[in-house]
Amino acid sequence: ALTKAQLQDFEIEYAATLSDAGQARRALELTRRALALSPGLPRAYVVQAVMAARAGQYDLARRLLVYTHGALDGQAATRLLRGVLHMQAGNATLAIVQLAALLEAQPLNLRVRLLLARAYYQDGQYADAERALFPLAERADADSYALALAARIQEALGQPQFVAAFLTRSNAATRGSSDEFRGAGEPADLAGDALSQQNEAIPNLRYIRALLQAGQGEAALTRASALARANPGAPDAHVALGDCLSMAGRYAEAAQAYEQAGNMRFTEAVALRIVAAWQRAGQAPRAERALALFLAQSPMSIEGNRLAATYWLASGDNDRAIMILERLQARLGNEDMLLMSDLARAWLGKNDGEKALAFAAHAYRLAPGSAVASDVFGWTLFKVGDAPGTALDLLQKAAQLTPREPLVQLHLGLVYAALGQAQAARAALGFAAQARGFPKQAEARAALAKLS
Repeated sequence: ALTKAQLQDFEIEYAATLSDAGQARRALELTRRALALSPGLPRAYVVQAVMAARAGQYDLARRLLVYTHGALDGQAATRLLRGVLHMQAGNATLAIVQLAALLEAQPLNLRVRLLLARAYYQDGQYADAERALFPLAERADADSYALALAARIQEALGQPQFVAAFLTRSNAATRGSSDEFRGAGEPADLAGDALSQQNEAIPNLRYIRALLQAGQGEAALTRASALARANPGAPDAHVALGDCLSMAGRYAEAAQAYEQAGNMRFTEAVALRIVAAWQRAGQAPRAERALALFLAQSPMSIEGNRLAATYWLASGDNDRAIMILERLQARLGNEDMLLMSDLARAWLGKNDGEKALAFAAHAYRLAPGSAVASDVFGWTLFKVGDAPGTALDLLQKAAQLTPREPLVQLHLGLVYAALGQAQAARAALGFAAQARGFPKQAEARAALAKLS
């Protein structure tokens, strides 16, 4: 039989899980019951403080943390919460104390890395901000916020040549894939350590990344295969192998390599790689199962929920997409351009032009240099029948920013066709109709046929 203390621990952990899943009321009931049985229980107050912070009640979260009397200050959840609360209060210096210690213990925690970089930037420690953000910003799948922050850091460091590159990536219509790398270094500079320590993970992982960046895929795959064989219990070795296979276009094999890594450590980065690889392999059901499994284990993952919403939008299930997106909105607020754009798409899919236009216009106000925001705003204006000239201008702007994005070309082509500009419509629709793997290829071809 479980002891009273074990039962309380179980209930508190269950409450934390319910809180992560968005069931705050039930979680609050459990923590209150635990406190009634054991007044002053620190873990219960931490769970309540996290829930208060998520609800935007930061002063309440601070008061609840006082009741712990510092008993859990060394734990990761408490450090993260204190860091967030210090940031919200505008005290970046104190936030750094908490977040730097947490990142040292969890170097693969991308959320903590981003928060710490932001804290360093706000504190005027630009070189430290650059060091903290670099492993995130160099990823091809870095989000627009991280890239915009990287641009501001480079501007503060007096590096204008890097500012433009980061802003261009931040404003792109699509993010890169997680198997592409930037900033990995030159293979020649890293080969010595890798060759002298052929079975050691760290020097070889760096070397493999550099080879991939340099376009030496075969050499990278050979090295990654050897590394995975020598380190069968190291998830990073299998991730590197999956990255190499994915770059070679062997997506099903890449997914299997990622799944081996996931069996050992099912992190967000691994899960999203599995989903992307099965998608590219044409195995949508397996991709969806992997995503569902990850969300069942990590229901508060922002990227996982974004991806789930993308699936529902693509399938036309706008109600489910809106449910997920509104939950993200409650957590992230209204300053996330991609989130506002997705909400615009979802409401447009439900034929609610008024709501769609409000979200699309706000997304554009947040990031007027973004191809995504320009495309969504222009397409929404066109669909609601408002200002077709402005809609065309916005879509032309999006196409100039990302000329090889088939969705932008499809929207632009359809507007050209509606305005009677047949020659321009054929060019844009022809590009979308021939875009490999474009899910709306049939729609583009049908529109192109009507012009003949």
